[in-house]
Amino acid sequence: MFEVIRDIFTVKNTMGIMLFNGKDDFLSRKVYVLEDVARPQGVKIPSETAIWEGDYWLTITYSGRFKRDMPLIYNDEKTLACISGDKRFDGVRQHIGNTDADTEACQLLGFVRNKTGVYESTNCFNIYLPFLKDVIKNQIDKKVKLIITNKQS
Repeated sequence: MFEVIRDIFTVKNTMGIMLFNGKDDFLSRKVYVLEDVARPQGVKIPSETAIWEGDYWLTITYSGRFKRDMPLIYNDEKTLACISGDKRFDGVRQHIGNTDADTEACQLLGFVRNKTGVYESTNCFNIYLPFLKDVIKNQIDKKVKLIITNKQS
């Protein structure tokens, strides 16, 4: 099981740390996550809002935008979208990037973070993706649980 614990909330972004089975160094280094601004359940400003705190699935599908297999986050089995009430996010991915300018509700991964973003993102993602593929291939339904928690530090 993967978990993202969001611990830094600013007017421009939200940052957290990713754990796998309770460990924050599952890739031999900590994996940091940067997202758009976390807003209350059901509130969404397009391209400026992170998916809501809660339980999701993580799988790998082909991304037409990125032209490669990429991690996809969803909580609705039928549409593979992130849904809360009548609001939805489509195509929420984990990918390479550094600042809020690089994300539209997606999670950016990196080995280093500071006040403005996550860095060493390409290196992190290139180690993370094969790790995730290996985890998912051992799952009967080819998905793994992802829990997102807001924890003010």
